[in-house]
Amino acid sequence: MKRIKCLPASPGFAIGKAYLLSQKDSFSLKVKGEEALLLLEKAKSKLRENLQLDSEKVGEEEGDIFFSHMLLLEDPEIWGKVNEKIEDGKSLGEALNEVEDEVVSLFESLHDERFRSRADDIKDVMRRIKEVIIGNELLIPEDSIIVSEEILPSHIVEFERWKPKGFISSAGSPFSHSAILARAKGIPMLTSCQRITEIVRNGEMLILDGEKGEVIIEPSDRLQKIYMEKEALRQKEEREAIAKRHLPAITKEGKRIVVYANVGNPEEIEEAKKMGADGIGIFRTEFLLFQGEDALRKETHLRVYRMAGKVFHPKPVHIRLFDIGADKPFQFLNLPNEPNPALGLRGIRLLLKRKELLYPQLEAIIEAHEEYPNISIILPMVSFPEEVKEIKELVGEIPVGIMVETPACALCLSKMAKFCDFFSIGTNDLLQYTLAVDRAGKDVSELYNPAHPSLWRLIKIAVKEAKRYGKEIGVCGEIAGERTFIPRLIRIGVEHLSVSPRFVPIVKEIIRSLNFRYAED
Repeated sequence: MKRIKCLPASPGFAIGKAYLLSQKDSFSLKVKGEEALLLLEKAKSKLRENLQLDSEKVGEEEGDIFFSHMLLLEDPEIWGKVNEKIEDGKSLGEALNEVEDEVVSLFESLHDERFRSRADDIKDVMRRIKEVIIGNELLIPEDSIIVSEEILPSHIVEFERWKPKGFISSAGSPFSHSAILARAKGIPMLTSCQRITEIVRNGEMLILDGEKGEVIIEPSDRLQKIYMEKEALRQKEEREAIAKRHLPAITKEGKRIVVYANVGNPEEIEEAKKMGADGIGIFRTEFLLFQGEDALRKETHLRVYRMAGKVFHPKPVHIRLFDIGADKPFQFLNLPNEPNPALGLRGIRLLLKRKELLYPQLEAIIEAHEEYPNISIILPMVSFPEEVKEIKELVGEIPVGIMVETPACALCLSKMAKFCDFFSIGTNDLLQYTLAVDRAGKDVSELYNPAHPSLWRLIKIAVKEAKRYGKEIGVCGEIAGERTFIPRLIRIGVEHLSVSPRFVPIVKEIIRSLNFRYAED
């Protein structure tokens, strides 16, 4: 028996036989010239369909992962290079491999971790293009624990048919796209397990401990039994939470906490209702951009917003305006290239400069609100009070909330409160901007620490200021669904939590188990 320390990326326990996923390409894409160009276009078209299907199988934040893959599939610079190499006499396989190496090297050389992390997305898209072309099909034994150098986002979705019990990779980060998907699907995952593919052999029995961050190779029968009992207890807790999902989340001392759902498409509206959500905390609207220029029409938005308002009436539905920027380059939007999109024209800044993006959304929200007054607006990436004031003047009496995602916003909440009605703290971005650390960055992921005192100081300041002005404040970032942080958030005075629909029942159950006073010294 041998134990290997790793980083926990998705909680839970798994017992199963190892399946080593080879990372070596065996593609012999020999075709050249016009035949290669035609084959490539057909493969891209097929992959677009597959990516759309993948995005529909996952949650709102997780769907953004395949959203970014679709953007890469439309990137004229990447595919222009592939076409040039084919026209210069390279085979399809050579052209794809050379461009992949060039683009991955470029991303990995950049100082901005947001771009460096996109190297994995390039690898994933190129891998899937090649597999579409040659019809590559893996046969993975059911109930395996999949072990690899790296687990890509598409692996999580594609391998679902084999019912994997868990994933282990020697590379990766607990905050990678793959980890986000694994958590959304409830599959235990470990990353940063150094040399794991050299140590583990195919078919060896493994225990994956997603709580401690540990792999146990060839465990004893007694240890397997202990872990089976642990997993059975975890599943029992989840079943009990689902059975009580429609009950309110009230602590033992009588404090009611509202539990909203974060959603990113119409299908998730229904799922959120089914899972007992008290409303929609964040309705991400970026999925509408896949309809191209139709996303600039009021009618495109109105149908969706009415549906959301109707399903949850009279409970709140907070519709977030487009949160886009130069790192999400939809071709029809003609967004400018920026050296540092994370600090550039994005979120509310972009919308206020590009009114053709803003007005259709606002017009649809205003009209939907007339029929369903439970609908409100929430603004992304706010840093200045003037940004909120301008929107408020455009929408009149419709409630306007803001995402607290920058330190500037958290520290100036008293200024923001004059113009808005509620707040939602987006801890994912707030932590990134506070620590100057990209959570998906391979080289700095260990620095992305949700327990960092600077984040909690900002949360306390924001909560105190919101309460001073009588405004509701909650948390919609990833820590809102973490057992470790939920009690701390409620002690501080957070009034609502907003999580992925599948986590609503367990978050409610955790709240019902709490028994303490509600203000920290």
